[in-house]
Order: sequence, then structure tokens, then C-alpha cells
Amino acid sequence: MFIPPELLSPGLLWAGNVLFALMLLWTLWFTPWEALRRPERHNVLFGFCVVLLMLWTIRAGTGLDPRVHVLGATTFTLTFGRRLAALGLTLALLGMAVSGAVDWPTFGVNALLNAFLPVWFADRFWRFSERHLPHHFFVYIFVAAFLGAALSFALTAATTYGVLASADVWGSGAGVLFSDQFVPMVLLLMLGEAWLNGMAMTIFVVMRPAWVATFDDQRYLAGK
Repeated sequence: MFIPPELLSPGLLWAGNVLFALMLLWTLWFTPWEALRRPERHNVLFGFCVVLLMLWTIRAGTGLDPRVHVLGATTFTLTFGRRLAALGLTLALLGMAVSGAVDWPTFGVNALLNAFLPVWFADRFWRFSERHLPHHFFVYIFVAAFLGAALSFALTAATTYGVLASADVWGSGAGVLFSDQFVPMVLLLMLGEAWLNGMAMTIFVVMRPAWVATFDDQRYLAGK
């Protein structure tokens, strides 16, 4: 969900950009770059970024800002791990900013909300399912990918509108979270997000399991 700069105060914009810079430096420092040593991994990563860039240009209208779009963060996270996923999503957002679809003053805020937050949640949710649920192919697809994507989108939407409500953008406080327009749109896009990520991960683990960093044939398929 991309927030235009006119909806936030200069203080919030600066705070978001500073926090994003710190998170980016921390991620760059601890990123497992050896995972990209194979040329195939480079191609897959940049291919993901291009596809995500195209998906992010498709926006749903609610009559309210911010501009709503699918995230794709869960597929990125399950495929590359949380740090490379955060960098890949940030790279896609950079492409949006260069094309003029996203405003530069809100780059940090939008990166935190559309990249770092959903990636963090998708990674935590996958680890939770790993610890507490059976290691099974369908658990991976329907829980980690399908349900994880839906909840990740819901968290991002609620946090985005929470930020705007705290800034009293609409003059009605947090009541906009339950407006007639916002809730149906979020529920609809949660289903779309879940279907898109679940379908993508099903194709990848069946056709190209070597691409998926969080999937292991022996753990999820052997003896099942």
C-alpha cells in the first residue's frame, strides 16, 4: 500500500526514511550473499523483481488513500529468505520510484510497510508452522504460503491505515479502519494475495524446488 507524501507530516517522512536506512544497512550487512553465487539465483531474483514491479502497477481503488495493491512478499520470503526478500522488494520499489509511480519523499515509509514488515511476518509465520505443525507439503502450501500471505496482507493494511489514522489524516481517527470501503477491499485482496502466493509456491516447489530456500524434499515429501 503506497502512501503519497501529502498524507504524512515532514516529521513522519524523515522518521520513516531514517528508520528505513538503518534497517537497510542492517539487512545488507547480514545478508547471506553466498546464496547468490550461482548465476541462476541472480536470474531468478531479478525475474521476481520484474514480475513484482508489474504486479504493483495494478492497484485497487477504494476511494481512499493509500493506493492498494498486492504484495507478493510471502513468495519472495519463502523463496529467498527474509533478508534477500526484503532487498528484492526494496529493489522493486526502487523501480516504482524511478518510474514515478511512487514518490521519493515516502520511499522509506513505503519500503518499511511494503517490504520489511510483510517479509518479517511471512518469515515468522513460516518458522511458527515449522515448529508447531507437521512437516508436510500441504501444510507448507496452505499454511505457510496461502494463510501466511493473507495474514501478511492484513497486517500491512492495518499498519498502514493505523499510521495514517494516528496522523489524523481523515479527521476521524481509527474509525476509518472499519469503514464500508476499507474492510471489504482488504478482505477481497487478502483472498487474492493468498491465492497468488499459494499458486506461485505450488508451481515453484513442484517444478523448481531448488529455487525455494525454505523447502526441502526430504522434510516435506519423503515418506508422506
